[in-house]
Amino acid sequence: MKKSIWATFASIREALQMRVLTTPSLLRLFEKTKRSANIMDHIRFWRFRSSLHRGKASLQITAVILNVDPNHLLKRCVDSVKNQSLPPSSIEIINNVSPVSLAREAGLSRVSTEFYVNVDGDMVLNPSCFERLFHVMSRFPDCAEAEASLEDPILGIIKGIKMYRTEPVRSIQIQPVVGFKNVDMYMSSQLHARGYTTVDTGTIEGWHHPEYTTSEAFWKFKTLAEKNRFYQKGPVETVMYLNMIIDYWQRTGDVVALYAMAGLFDGMTSPDVSGELDYRARDAYGPFTAVDACLKGMQHDR
Repeated sequence: MKKSIWATFASIREALQMRVLTTPSLLRLFEKTKRSANIMDHIRFWRFRSSLHRGKASLQITAVILNVDPNHLLKRCVDSVKNQSLPPSSIEIINNVSPVSLAREAGLSRVSTEFYVNVDGDMVLNPSCFERLFHVMSRFPDCAEAEASLEDPILGIIKGIKMYRTEPVRSIQIQPVVGFKNVDMYMSSQLHARGYTTVDTGTIEGWHHPEYTTSEAFWKFKTLAEKNRFYQKGPVETVMYLNMIIDYWQRTGDVVALYAMAGLFDGMTSPDVSGELDYRARDAYGPFTAVDACLKGMQHDR
């Protein structure tokens, strides 16, 4: 009888999880609620910031911004970094270096502080972002990477922004990426193998891609589909991404959603999914140019 009850609860739990994962509005609500529920963490942070010597702390932090031109969000990104309540001592912009692991190496070579924040040029951060990340680093000495979430207009709440402890990162290999599809997971695995931890702030600290271009949407979802195949995650996450795109289309009617869907389908059928994300010549990629010409033709005919 007891086993039967537990089996029933387990099946209900699994059904609810599936419902949340495949319903974008529920997933977004769940993620936001989860991050606002930990009252003790918020209290610890407010105590920390009331005693923080910002001038001294700022000297310990560098911001490394990875940018690929053309980028309509770069100015907003840089301004959001400059407007941090805990501003960095310097801002290093790495332009047009690809693949991403090479850009990460180039950024690390310019860091001389104890900590650095890796910022993508399509992120627009809350003023509290660096302070939240630094709080985690100060609280956990064995933490080599502190991370916070960002909000994306299509994907909802995602892991997005990280502060690194510089010396542990210097001790690992960033490039080439081996056994992983993306450099973030590769770096994390190496840091964890050396006994370091990753700690989440439990907060949402800004926006990822507050506005997508057509090219950005295509490549973002192509890459997500390829990651699913590389890590053999199965159909659930692919369905989740498809529902997110449909939800965005229903909410906005933005043609960007059609490019995102095209990218998702292209990533599901790519012959090789092993390569790291490389931005070089992405706008000359045949399937993208074909989709772009088709959709622009349809808009012109209207």
